[in-house]
Amino acid sequence: MHYCYMGFNCRDYVPASPAYPLDWTDYHGRTPGFATFPINESSFRHALPYMYGCNKTAWCWNLLSYIVVRNDFPMPTGFTQWRNPFITEYPLDWAKAEQILLENGFTVDKAGHTGGSLTDRTYWIWYCPLRPGDTTRMKLIGGKNSASPGSDRPSGDGGGIYVMSPSDAPTSVTMTSYHVKAWNQFFTGESTDCKSGDPDFVFCLFHHDPVVSTTMIPIIWDDRAHDIFYLCGSFTATNPDYLYDTFSSDQDVWDGGDDSGIINAPLDNLLWSIKFFQMKDYEILAYNTGDSPYPPGLVIPASTNYNVAQPSDVLDVKVERCDDTGVYYEYLVAGVDYTLTSGVLHLLKPITLKEGEALEVNYHTGTYVRLITDINQYTDIVWLADWKIFYLAPQIAVYSRDYYDLFKPGHTGWVQMTGSPPIGMPGLGAGAYQVPWTWCSIHETGSPIGGSMNSRTTETL
Repeated sequence: MHYCYMGFNCRDYVPASPAYPLDWTDYHGRTPGFATFPINESSFRHALPYMYGCNKTAWCWNLLSYIVVRNDFPMPTGFTQWRNPFITEYPLDWAKAEQILLENGFTVDKAGHTGGSLTDRTYWIWYCPLRPGDTTRMKLIGGKNSASPGSDRPSGDGGGIYVMSPSDAPTSVTMTSYHVKAWNQFFTGESTDCKSGDPDFVFCLFHHDPVVSTTMIPIIWDDRAHDIFYLCGSFTATNPDYLYDTFSSDQDVWDGGDDSGIINAPLDNLLWSIKFFQMKDYEILAYNTGDSPYPPGLVIPASTNYNVAQPSDVLDVKVERCDDTGVYYEYLVAGVDYTLTSGVLHLLKPITLKEGEALEVNYHTGTYVRLITDINQYTDIVWLADWKIFYLAPQIAVYSRDYYDLFKPGHTGWVQMTGSPPIGMPGLGAGAYQVPWTWCSIHETGSPIGGSMNSRTTETL
């Protein structure tokens, strides 16, 4: 299974690295301590897919036709059992994107200055939320015709955000340009695929930066000094424990598996359970995987009782919340929201759980472990993690496709992909850059060949 996605640097700062400065790629001045703001804001990332939404369906078709399917969740479409069916595709909804940004502290000046316009985004000026210690808001971007064009976000050679694409993969470069144009159009009013040297470079928020993939990879996984990137990966089995390998803060180390660097306690707990089949120092009492849509959501009435194991080891009781503001804990107050007596937790007030939310008890570190043996409960835990990832948006999926092993002894004509196993094994891969369709060329050794074949090739728009 092949999976392509936009990846984000969710860390607050570029981390210290054992490779710095001797084995370090200078990527637009991003050295340890460089602030990633506002990419580290989950609301900023979560708003981005609404800026193109269903247009991605046309992008996939125009570029790769029927060999891929649009994918809006960071998990290959072949992982059917583990993909939460209640998480739907993003619509094209600029009003929703704007709502998410404004609700989370971003502001926009649409008028009230020379040449202002309520509808022409080339006049708009976007500002970032105030961070602790800030006295003024950082200007995210001002449109070309605004009173203050350009971005104040540090970006090496000018202000803005760099979006890397692998220059050695033409379709990936084109797909990245679609995203960059859509994002720039939302923020600046101009659909521009800005690259270094372009006349309007300083007026763009997002800068498209094609880089050869062998250079991209150490920047992302070793230096961890990127902004946003586009890459693809492959899976040979539909095991959801890769979510731990990809998104757990435990894996955010030099040359580790976590390219995003996301740190979120509710997500980390679920990812540990998915990886090791254990409830470690927490227990979920009630949850909403999405089968109770909000409103009203899953409403747990007051006076509901739950049996709680090891009550003397309980640290606190809280609700895993997830919505457009992010993923966070709501701590419940003993004697006000609940009582815990003789192993029975009694709710004093009703609790509403939206999609992806859960009521849980947390234990003192190292005091509680329970093995997960029920496949349905395990699936629900994966689906809860899916919601957390949806709102945190450490990755935004683009498309998926499946590869089929068509090789048999005595056959020839298959295309071998390059790279580490299992890529490179006989018969794997569509051979997109060598032969349009692998199955069109596989045949028994010695069988007659000849004639012609018509096929649709990749279009670069």
